[in-house]
Amino acid sequence: MLTPEQKLRFQEAIDRVGGDCDLLVTMATLVSEDAPQLVNDLELQFENNQLQDAAATGHSLKGLLSTFETGSPVKELQTVIDAARAGNRDRGNALWLACKPAIAALTASITELAVSG
Repeated sequence: MLTPEQKLRFQEAIDRVGGDCDLLVTMATLVSEDAPQLVNDLELQFENNQLQDAAATGHSLKGLLSTFETGSPVKELQTVIDAARAGNRDRGNALWLACKPAIAALTASITELAVSG
């Protein structure tokens, strides 16, 4: 069961899934399982100058998180993706490092939702 705080925090996400909180919790479980690997992959891809892979991974991470949040910090992932697609490793990595703490916080909130549901 979602806490009142979770209902408030994820109200737009609840609306996006038609009010189905059980579905949202199921999706939160998937995010909590998949997001950490995508984050690790993205960092390694920037480190290894695999920019097209980084763009694809960033896109996957954005898609995974977008059920729960369409604004910041998910919105900032698009700038990371764009920089990677443009072949600008330094800019992409800098943008990633700037939004990574907020992505981690969002992922933690989603994981909490998965565990409490």
